[in-house]
Amino acid sequence: FISIDCGSSEDDYEDDLTGIHYTNDTIYVDAGMPKNVDPNFNNTSLPRQFQTVRSFPVGKRNCYNIFPVSKNSLYLIRAWFMYGNYDHINTNPQFYLYLGINPWATIKVNDPRQQLSVEILSTARTESIAVCLVNIGFGTPFISALELRPLETSMYSSYSFDSGSTYLTTFYRWDLGAPNETATI
Repeated sequence: FISIDCGSSEDDYEDDLTGIHYTNDTIYVDAGMPKNVDPNFNNTSLPRQFQTVRSFPVGKRNCYNIFPVSKNSLYLIRAWFMYGNYDHINTNPQFYLYLGINPWATIKVNDPRQQLSVEILSTARTESIAVCLVNIGFGTPFISALELRPLETSMYSSYSFDSGSTYLTTFYRWDLGAPNETATI
């Protein structure tokens, strides 16, 4: 697992709810500014990975270079966003997210408290994976957390990931009966 708390000044920590180990993003990105969400949006129940963001006020395209990954291995890549009025502008930013050179998702904030996630399945073509935020002129791109989960290729054996631009995105995720107090990873 690779779990990155974007904008965090902490070195490493374990999430109290999930037990997942998070690290800060300083070795994965060389641009952007770490910011804390507005205190009005930060409370004791807010998971640590949503208490900070990394924003990218400069440049049209800024990328995380995530490593190490195993070349030709299948990964679930999940990006998390919670605006939390970190910039004290109180806007609804909108920007693009790319996996390398391939469009992945449009991120549109409708509620500053919303914890938005997008997921994609892709094969690593090299020993690193680039996740890029692209400014389209509707507010400053930002990100709260990035997660990479290695998957067994046999899970999707009927689908070919041989092409460098082939990937699957999550349309919707359903909870099929997990108890309410269960943490979903």
